[in-house]
Amino acid sequence: MPSPGSGPQYTPVADKEGRVTRYRVEFPHAGIVELESGHFEATEFAERRRGWGGRLANFKDSLIGTSMNSKRLAEERLSKKVALAIFSSDALSSTAYATQEILLVLVIAGTSAIHLSLPIALAITALLGIVVVSYSQLIKAYPSGGGAYTVALENLGVIAGLIAAASLLIDYTLTAAVSIAACVEAIVSAAPDVDSARVPIAVGLIALIALGNLRGIRESGTLFSIPTYGFVFILAGTIVIGMARSSRATTRTS
Repeated sequence: MPSPGSGPQYTPVADKEGRVTRYRVEFPHAGIVELESGHFEATEFAERRRGWGGRLANFKDSLIGTSMNSKRLAEERLSKKVALAIFSSDALSSTAYATQEILLVLVIAGTSAIHLSLPIALAITALLGIVVVSYSQLIKAYPSGGGAYTVALENLGVIAGLIAAASLLIDYTLTAAVSIAACVEAIVSAAPDVDSARVPIAVGLIALIALGNLRGIRESGTLFSIPTYGFVFILAGTIVIGMARSSRATTRTS
């Protein structure tokens, strides 16, 4: 434990039975403290914020959170429930609007093309299955983490890695654009009176997503997981209700 005045002070906190359950950490009123041998870290007293510059810095911290040093970034962890909602949102967002767009194209092609919706759905399901298997193998091969760029770079070379990185950047941009456009379309279809405010709504949603990401993945995880799980439950309910109504209609016909 660091000596008094050189680092954080740890005060044990006991329960009613006298067992120590946690420690209260108190940082000294100093700008720089030595947390361990050869490792120094700035405290909240390192910079006295005064004037308009200090107010702006405080406002920035309130809006997007305080800055975090690189060493502490490795300590940021997500629970499995929150991580599943965040990292599966790409596929779920595609499910939200891709089905509608597929049906729209088939309707334009003619009523005779509607029967192709089921084979297309099966093909998409098979594609998602391939993605799941690929990710499972990737996790085993790169337990410490490895995205498309890392995998392509180490196995296929620099050119393949750069192509994968560029593809990811394009994918992120298009996913945000198409997802927001589909979301605004759904809002307008539910509330036609806001049709004239399409652009402000889209810009506001993008700003909200950007703000959530600037707050950090740990803080924004819960915020982003709520609509994801909500969508899963609503989609599951829609499927169950649709199957029940289809079954009733079939029974009445027979």
